[in-house]
Amino acid sequence: MSQMYLIRRAVLEDGLAIHEAHLRSIREVCGPHYSEAEILAWGYRTYSPSKWSHSILNDFVLVVESNQIIMGYGHARLADNNQAQILGLYLCPEILGLGVGKAIFTRLKEDLVATHVKTIHLESTLNALSFYKKLGFVQCGEQTEVLIGNTKIRCFRMELQCKQK
Repeated sequence: MSQMYLIRRAVLEDGLAIHEAHLRSIREVCGPHYSEAEILAWGYRTYSPSKWSHSILNDFVLVVESNQIIMGYGHARLADNNQAQILGLYLCPEILGLGVGKAIFTRLKEDLVATHVKTIHLESTLNALSFYKKLGFVQCGEQTEVLIGNTKIRCFRMELQCKQK
């Protein structure tokens, strides 16, 4: 089934829909790879309007829409020393496998490289590790954890060296 989608810059009014797509992706896409405790801590967080407003205004945030419903997003933030961090790239199950994740990442990377970013870092979910490797990211060490609330969420730190134009 071919589905039409649109990738665009996020606007302030998208905050709640981004949050809902994010949590849905965690529960439905990441869920089978994580424990119930991890999903409860990670996939049922409270919406923070100020967090998303700040991110949309100050970072690189793209959304993917299908039938005017936000079905995923990509979020990157600049860091010091020509580095950046991918803070999230999450998709709802209906748009997996359509090339949307790669398209979002490509646009984020273009924006980051235009600001002279040389290295992009991220913490990959267990299920997205092969996706990021296909994009050229390399794993930095063994499996690690990030803390969400008081719960450790398993992940892999990865990085990508960017070629400057």
